[in-house]
Amino acid sequence: MNRAVKFHAAKSNFLKYTIFLPSIIFLFITFAGCKSPNEEEEKKPEIKLSASYNLAIEEPSGICFDESFNSLWIVGGASQKIYKIDKQGNVLKELSYLGNDLEGIAFDYRDSTLWVVEEELHSVIHLDQNGNVITKKKFAQSDNPNNGFEGIYVDVSGNIHLVNEKNPAALIRLNTDLTIKDQLEINFAKDLSDISYNRTNDIYFFLSDESKAIYAWSFSQNVIEIFDLPFTKAEGIAVNPEMNKVFVVNDSLNTLCEYEIKDF
Repeated sequence: MNRAVKFHAAKSNFLKYTIFLPSIIFLFITFAGCKSPNEEEEKKPEIKLSASYNLAIEEPSGICFDESFNSLWIVGGASQKIYKIDKQGNVLKELSYLGNDLEGIAFDYRDSTLWVVEEELHSVIHLDQNGNVITKKKFAQSDNPNNGFEGIYVDVSGNIHLVNEKNPAALIRLNTDLTIKDQLEINFAKDLSDISYNRTNDIYFFLSDESKAIYAWSFSQNVIEIFDLPFTKAEGIAVNPEMNKVFVVNDSLNTLCEYEIKDF
């Protein structure tokens, strides 16, 4: 091969690689900058205070939504009474029932009745919306009556979920006849103050006074997320799944705090 032919071949190869080089560099940069879905950084869920309302109810404890999510039921620890309030904390109704160490409260979506727990007596009480007792069940007490039932939730099938404060902190599920179905000890929080549930994604929300936190939890995933609170004495929690809202009551400050949960 003479020099002219060799030069022409070399020039042809040079031009060929020169033409394709920008495309190769572009593809390298493009794919190098891409991440697989698993590599994408997920936004960390956060809880943000939307509003805080002063309550005329002293030492508020358990809290729950009614069927419309427009009003709430709340227990007053000082008065041992049950109240219906709006979402700004204004009292709409007071029931006739007078409790004995009332703590948690739950709304029964099957018949629009209420369930409450009394810690010292270790009792579960079923009430109508006027405060009349429908049924009452007392359970065996622990060694310390002040470490008893703190919260209650009733699912759409009528199964009752209780939380025991501590020694041990536990989730107790009851059958519809109020016999104990099972009990699961909880070790991720110092104590348990209340329980709520998001039925749209099957996630429980546990409130802890001593840990100053809300724990999002499920049977399949255990603790999913922890939301820190700026205070102790958080005693009641109610979740509005339709608006990603969480309401928390503080029994020493007598406040109703409205939180928004983002990216959850």
